[in-house]
Amino acid sequence: MVGRRSKIKRPRTNGRFGKHKRAAAEIRRSETYMAVGQRLTRTGTWALNVVTKRCFWSPELFRILEFDPASTDPSISTFLDRVHPSDRGAVQQNVDLAIHTGKDFAQDYRLLLGGGTIKYVHGIGHAVTNKFGEIIEIIGAATEITDRVNAERALKRSEFYLAEAEKISHTGCWARNPTTGELFWSQEEWRIFGLDPKKTELSYQLFLNMIHPDDRPSLETVSASPFAQESPMIFRFESFLTMGRSSIFTASAIPSFTNPVR
Repeated sequence: MVGRRSKIKRPRTNGRFGKHKRAAAEIRRSETYMAVGQRLTRTGTWALNVVTKRCFWSPELFRILEFDPASTDPSISTFLDRVHPSDRGAVQQNVDLAIHTGKDFAQDYRLLLGGGTIKYVHGIGHAVTNKFGEIIEIIGAATEITDRVNAERALKRSEFYLAEAEKISHTGCWARNPTTGELFWSQEEWRIFGLDPKKTELSYQLFLNMIHPDDRPSLETVSASPFAQESPMIFRFESFLTMGRSSIFTASAIPSFTNPVR
């Protein structure tokens, strides 16, 4: 009939089809978040089917290992080829142990890449069993920790050079928190005063007891004085050391208004 609107059937989205569509969208969203999370934390995941020996690598693991996912078939042997020769045996041993005994593992190892580039990785593995208790799969993760390792090495190098400089100049380093009373002495400070840090409980009173009685009042005055500005204070004192020895020291102190350890 002319002028009469035709009824158009629209697809229903609130039925079973709609639920499947929403579920698929949620899965895609979850996978996206997981991929982003792995990229941000530099953590790749993997899985090994114990029966078929087939492997799964996440996109981030391909990136860490510097393999092209379009042309690389994930496998244990391919992965081990990337592990540094000096670490390869230990990595292989842990994987084999997980396959045969179900023992979880965690270890740090190196990757040797093209051009001699070395990456540091922290890897973990976990065995999955079926309802009969049989090991069917090993799943794990590999987190690149190269930046952390390099930072730790740089810190240790800096601490070593500082300790050597203190030895050469016979200069000890100390710190005291006036609020908590917490004290810190460098190794050279302990050596200068002839004390063993493993056998001595460090305290401010212990330090004062080693100061010549004539120098204690001025030292305590300096120690108790509030520092209104960041200006160094220099003072001299005589200290009684072990074996009946005494020495004259020149000390300097400067206030710190920030916490060096957070």
